[in-house]
Amino acid sequence: MSSCSDSARTPFASRSLADCYAPQGGWSRLSPLGLRTFFRLADRWALTPREQAILLASTAASIRRWRRSSERSRLHRDQIERISTLIAIDAGITALLPPSRTPAAWLRDAAALPFANGTPPLSRMLGGHVSDLLTVLSLIDYATPPVVKESVRRGAVSPE
Repeated sequence: MSSCSDSARTPFASRSLADCYAPQGGWSRLSPLGLRTFFRLADRWALTPREQAILLASTAASIRRWRRSSERSRLHRDQIERISTLIAIDAGITALLPPSRTPAAWLRDAAALPFANGTPPLSRMLGGHVSDLLTVLSLIDYATPPVVKESVRRGAVSPE
């Protein structure tokens, strides 16, 4: 993959705009931190290894291997994007839920997002596509009152 400054030598179609903004050292450099964060979310959401694998577009065997040794693991850019979206979903859930409600229960509740046609958020997220994650994030954003969104933006309400 060439750098963005090589545009005279490399056709635009052969590189991604995301690669132009990749962190120094590449996307895989974010793998250990991303996996540690993902596994904290997975535990908080009470996800099974199969559900974790679907959310990261991977296999249950890879999930087990990554959990044992996240420091040596390397994720693809798509998987880093998925983790980033899951973090945003968790922040939205935290802003939306009363303290008495757990994210794990909310994700499995068919009535959690009334305008999602009775589909539990986790079921939609397990569709396997990044677009499924983004749909849930959009529905959470739509359900979150503007006052709460402003509080989260200012840091008055912080996701756990």
